[in-house]
Amino acid sequence: MEGVKELRQRGFTVKVRHNRNFKLIPKLNGFAPALSSKGGFTEVNIYKDEDLLASGWSACCGVDNYNRKLGVKIAILLLYHNDNTNLLKL
Repeated sequence: MEGVKELRQRGFTVKVRHNRNFKLIPKLNGFAPALSSKGGFTEVNIYKDEDLLASGWSACCGVDNYNRKLGVKIAILLLYHNDNTNLLKL
């Protein structure tokens, strides 16, 4: 399995998006949103000449701390697992 660096070296455009959960924390005048260190998801999209070839995402556990590197690895692993057309093997 290749990582983001290897895919980019092969000429693919790799876009990674991390989304984190928010939690409400009490303030004097109500509640305010704050980033949570738990949960969220990571999405990886692979393009060739602006055409989307494959997409994969991984959800972070709501109990564990948020980990970008692990999220990218899992998303790419699932992306390869679900790549039925074998576009990434070109």
